Amino acid sequence: MTRLARALLLLLAAGVAVVTRSGDPRGQQPASAGARPPAAHRRVVPRRGRGRVLALLLAAAVGIVSAMIVAGGQSPARTLAVTCFLLAGPGLGLAPLIGLRDTLGTLTVAIALSIGLDTIVAGGLLYAGAWSPTTAFAILACITLAGVVGQLILPVEPPA
Repeated sequence: MTRLARALLLLLAAGVAVVTRSGDPRGQQPASAGARPPAAHRRVVPRRGRGRVLALLLAAAVGIVSAMIVAGGQSPARTLAVTCFLLAGPGLGLAPLIGLRDTLGTLTVAIALSIGLDTIVAGGLLYAGAWSPTTAFAILACITLAGVVGQLILPVEPPA
């Protein structure tokens, strides 16, 4: 097994462990006055409207930037598109899943998350000895599309 495959399996296992632990009722604090009801008793609604449109626009942006990269060549438009994607794309795919109600806060988290994910992916590829800008972009595009799918299929809680 290559180092890259091992690194990806470790990341996948860590993500599964986090998701599994988050649903464990043993780690929950006792309910206090004014606390939100347990997840089973909260009403959730499917994502509609603006959030759905923005998720689909992000998926389209991933497709456009991917096509620009596959086409090759060097142009200012390609450089600008890839830079904008790397600064905001992965975070915009995942940040709305956090559930912040503030648009500016979500955008700030998205940019920080994008830069962090860019760094983690690049470092992991370097550590595995498999550095390639195209591979790094492909991994980040997959992360972004996974976030878009999550936005489209996961329900959202209405504001309290």
